Amino acid sequence: MIISTNNYYGFDIQVDEAKDQGCYDDILQRILDMLIFYISKHNKVLFVRFDVRFPSKYCNDSSNQTFSEFIAGFIKFHQRKGLDPVYVWVREQSREKHQHYHCILLLNGNKIRSYYEILQQAEAMWNRKLGVEQLGLINFCNRSRHGELQSNGIMLRRNDENFSDVFNKCFHWASYLAKTTTKDYAPLGIREFGSSRIPKDWPIHPKVQSILQ
Repeated sequence: MIISTNNYYGFDIQVDEAKDQGCYDDILQRILDMLIFYISKHNKVLFVRFDVRFPSKYCNDSSNQTFSEFIAGFIKFHQRKGLDPVYVWVREQSREKHQHYHCILLLNGNKIRSYYEILQQAEAMWNRKLGVEQLGLINFCNRSRHGELQSNGIMLRRNDENFSDVFNKCFHWASYLAKTTTKDYAPLGIREFGSSRIPKDWPIHPKVQSILQ
């Protein structure tokens, strides 16, 4: 199902009616569930966005295997540091040779405050995985599509008086992953999005419940 309005359960999402760009409902729901679960679990959450690309001349098949191995190692590395990482990713491809991936990462904000070292680690691990030395394959998402500086590493605090606004900001930015544009090009049987598992029957914190419509 495609959502074509700029609202999803009361939260802002990135749609563009002029370009006939909507958002996939199943991806939006996974992102929303992940945010609700994680901020119910941790009273402070560091929200991070990043993109993953292959070098233009890199020889790679069309599966998700290389990326899946990278993200598994990246998550395991930060689990060992006690940061309790969870993630959502999507695969996209337009006219370029290789697919690319958009990701959100949620970390225990009581254990870490800076997103920059996290993405530096991602860059180092992705380069090692590919056997290359090339900057820029991990997009730190600290600039808009127009090149303007923008903040990454949003700290979402459950007890903040602006909690609802910051939650909405995180979800709005994350909704970019659900956009319909440049999807549906994966070979048959290849997934176009994935995420950490969310436990069954997890309790929603009352403060989080209060902002849900």
